[in-house]
Amino acid sequence: MQVETRASYPLITEQLVREEVKESAPKAVKEKHPKRGRPKGSVNKNRKDVGLSPFQMQLQGCIRAALKLAGADLGIVYFVYDGALGNNAGLQGVTQTGLHLISKLRHDSKLYFPFAGEYSGKGRRRKYGDKLTPDALMDAHLKAESVEKDIRIRVYQAQAWHRNFPELLNVVVIVKTDMKTGRTAKVLLFSDDLALASEKLIEYYCLRFQIEFDFRDAK
Repeated sequence: MQVETRASYPLITEQLVREEVKESAPKAVKEKHPKRGRPKGSVNKNRKDVGLSPFQMQLQGCIRAALKLAGADLGIVYFVYDGALGNNAGLQGVTQTGLHLISKLRHDSKLYFPFAGEYSGKGRRRKYGDKLTPDALMDAHLKAESVEKDIRIRVYQAQAWHRNFPELLNVVVIVKTDMKTGRTAKVLLFSDDLALASEKLIEYYCLRFQIEFDFRDAK
C-alpha cells in the first residue's frame, strides 16, 4: 500500500483451498465471559505462546513471503486487517513476523485503564484500573472533534488493557453522537504500537478498504 497515493499493489495472492483452512477463517464472535475467579488447579500461561489456526498460519506465511519479496529497503512496519484479527491469536500471529498489527476490536470489548493508584504493599500489584468507557474518557484523551450533518464525531486515544491480551494496547475510540436523538455508537481501533498517533492509526486502517479493490479485480 502506497500511503501518499492511496494506491495498493498485490504482492501475494493465495486461495483458501483446504477445507480446514476455510473452516478456521476467523469470524467476529461475541466474547464469552467465564465465571469470575480462577479455576482450581490452574497455572499461569504465557499468552504470547498461542496456537494458530490453519487460516492464521496461512496468513502468516503470506506475510513472510510478501516481506521477502519487498525486501528490507521498504521498511514495512504495519499489517492492517479487519476485526477478524481483533484477538490475541491474531495479534501474536502478526507480531511473530516482526510487524505491528492495526485492527479493530468488537464495539462491546471490555477495556481497562492501567491502574494508577498506590501499591498497597501486599500481594501482586494491581494491573487493571477503571473500565474504559466513553463516559470515562477525559479531555486529556480527546484528539479530534468535528460535526458532520448533525453527527458529532469525537476521537479519543488511550492505552488500555484487554483481559485476553498480554500487552497494553494503543486504543483509538471513535464516538459518533446523533445530536438530534442523542444516540451514540463507537468504534474501537487498536494497535500494539503504543507510539502510533491516533490520526495515523485511523488513516492506515481506512486505507485497508483500498485493498478491497484488489480483491474485486482478482475475482
